[in-house]
Amino acid sequence: MKNQRLEDRRQLHRYPHIMDAQGKLLGYLADISLHGMLMIAHHAIEPGDIQKFWIHLPKHLPFHQPIFPITVEIRWFRPYVHQDHLFVIGCQFPDLPVADQKLIQEIQSLLGFDPDFHPTRYVKPLDEA
Repeated sequence: MKNQRLEDRRQLHRYPHIMDAQGKLLGYLADISLHGMLMIAHHAIEPGDIQKFWIHLPKHLPFHQPIFPITVEIRWFRPYVHQDHLFVIGCQFPDLPVADQKLIQEIQSLLGFDPDFHPTRYVKPLDEA
């Protein structure tokens, strides 16, 4: 059986800031689906915690809402393989209103990689060497 989140998620080519209630930078949005999101964070957050985050979307793009408040349940965390001092955190959306679903689709459309794009590595033909 396929993991539905992996099928629906959209990796982003730009990582919006994720802030807490006091306006402190917690991390960055790396991918998002209608079921949850993946963030790269400065500190680990315990699984099971329910948190409210504010995602700050780029001002130069036509988002109908530049700051996106969202409630998440922390599902897991692990160290980020590319930076020792960061963490990757998996979050699930417990209840997602229709308006938030539309904004997530906007984020996927404006900040996500094209799902049909599959990068391939260019290999120089031997006769061009």
